[in-house]
Formats: sequence, C-alpha cells, structure tokens
Amino acid sequence: MNKNRAEPVQELADLVLYSITDNQNDKLKTIKTIREIKGMGLAEAVQFTKAVPITVLSGININDAQKIQKVFSKLGCKTSIESTTTIDQTEQSIASEFADNIGKIVCPRCHSTAITTGTKGYGLIRGFLGSNKTVNRCGECGYSWEP
Repeated sequence: MNKNRAEPVQELADLVLYSITDNQNDKLKTIKTIREIKGMGLAEAVQFTKAVPITVLSGININDAQKIQKVFSKLGCKTSIESTTTIDQTEQSIASEFADNIGKIVCPRCHSTAITTGTKGYGLIRGFLGSNKTVNRCGECGYSWEP
C-alpha cells in the first residue's frame, strides 16, 4: 500500500520590532544586531531603529523568528512574531544564518565562524608587552581582535 504523504507546511512569520530600550549600551547592541541581520551601515541602522514599529524580517521560518526574538528580548526590546503566508527566500536565508550563529563567535569583518582564540604573542617592537592577552583570529580573512 503506497500512501501519499504531504510535506509538512512550514510556518512563516514576520518579526516586528515595537520598541527599543533606553539603556544606551543595549541600544548600541540592538543597532549592531540589526546591522548584522540586515547588512546595513551604521547610519542606516540608526534610522531603521528610529522608525519603530518596523518589520525587521518578513516571511521567515517561525523557529528562526523565535530565536532572533530572544536576542532582542535580552537587549530589552519589545518584539512580536506575526503569522504570514508570504515567503521571502532572501530574508529566510539571512534569518537562518543569523539564528544558527547565535552564541557563536563571529568575525566582525567578514562574518565567518572560523575563529581561533589564542594569545597575542611576541612582537618585535614591544617585545613581550601584551603578549599574554587573548585575541580572536578569523581563519577566513585573518582579522584579529580582542574579545
């Protein structure tokens, strides 16, 4: 007996940002998060946050929307997940990548997750000064930064 099974219908959602915290540090982190999600420049992301309520992502997987909503909640933002039937492949892949990288170290330059952590090392000019400091290094672009 051959039964035809229907594929499960993927629930789609829009993530709407309603308010941003007054805490300056969390506000800066919110702008940084929006820049990472939307691929915006600083000025554009600041203008984006001033236009609340605003849809951050639309037509994305509901599970990804819930993960991203938790990030905004930790920053003191008020968000809402609203059901939709319109799928947006581009925003869905962006949301999926961002949701998968939550909690991972990501290169601030190229957004790669191929990061190694080690000590700064010996320098020719300064010798051992600062050589015991921890630094992150990107395996993709070679950028180094302090955690």
